Amino acid sequence: YPLDILQIWKGGLVFSGGLITSCLVGGWYIRKYRLSFWLVGDIIAPSVALGQAIGRIGCFMAGCGYGKPTNLPWAVTFHNPHSLAPLNIPLHPTQLYHCLACTIIFFCLMILRKHKSFEGQIFLWYLLMHSLQRIIIERFRGDLYPFIGQMTATQFISLVILLTSGIMIILKTTKNKNK
Repeated sequence: YPLDILQIWKGGLVFSGGLITSCLVGGWYIRKYRLSFWLVGDIIAPSVALGQAIGRIGCFMAGCGYGKPTNLPWAVTFHNPHSLAPLNIPLHPTQLYHCLACTIIFFCLMILRKHKSFEGQIFLWYLLMHSLQRIIIERFRGDLYPFIGQMTATQFISLVILLTSGIMIILKTTKNKNK
């Protein structure tokens, strides 16, 4: 199963693969034109979060990224036969959970911009918050399969990104305070 994440035609790597590829291509471009990776990351991170929030509305409309069955009062039921979600079953609206989380992340990053103390801070906080929400919300998804134990591939990748960005925030904050 571990290599299943590389099968993008089956949904493997979806956002995580896009993020990794964007960072690699963006990193190449930034290096070629001698731009600051951290500054560019800080500039684009809020827009990425807002774009994801809007994109999740599209996921909701298509029925992709659907949740597990639930009896909660805010459960959603898909009836369109072209929907990717199971029909006529109350499900967690995980797409809307993601939309709300990404909207909150966007506003947090916009506030952080006014209090930024080092280059890369906004970008690293975006990575940390986005990874955390993915780890949490993935538990409610109904369209995913375990990768390692009960953890999905996205949760595993998000955990690595969360830990890495958290460590980098601590290191950069400490370094900045020592200046």
